[in-house]
Amino acid sequence: MAMELHLQIKLIELQGLLAQTQHEPRLKGPFPVKLYRGVLTSLQTILDKLHSMRCVTTREEWYTSVRHDFIIPVNKERHEMVGNIILYFSTLASAFQLKMPLPPYLPPAESVPSASWSRQLLFFAYALTMKGVTQELETLGKTLQEAFGVIGQSPEEFEALFVDQETRKRIDYVA
Repeated sequence: MAMELHLQIKLIELQGLLAQTQHEPRLKGPFPVKLYRGVLTSLQTILDKLHSMRCVTTREEWYTSVRHDFIIPVNKERHEMVGNIILYFSTLASAFQLKMPLPPYLPPAESVPSASWSRQLLFFAYALTMKGVTQELETLGKTLQEAFGVIGQSPEEFEALFVDQETRKRIDYVA
């Protein structure tokens, strides 16, 4: 909970700094306030969803039934999902620190376990919140790709490398 509070305070401080950037002269042109406001909004949404997940997973019912019935059976998939999310956060953090272009293909943030998600309300809340976190991560990733660029040309050109010849011919024919 102390980390949540610390992150919330930092986001509030950053929002204050962002509001002040409009008044500072800049050689590169106007500061991209809209871009960074979107980044801060995404980060706030992720923090809110992680807070909701903490509230759900610290309830007694989580430990007595949901964890045993739903989480333990899909532990391998959950491990992969958590690993992907940590990798995604790490990639985005590096982009912020280095201000370097991101790769055209970002790690898959969403990797949903194949178990039945809706048998209990607590587990549904956990799953829904995790889906919201992964969606915000993907939005944030695309925003940072636009802000810092992409290694190579574009994500679309990278994806085109993996389209088979028949599909490529149909796409070219339609275009």
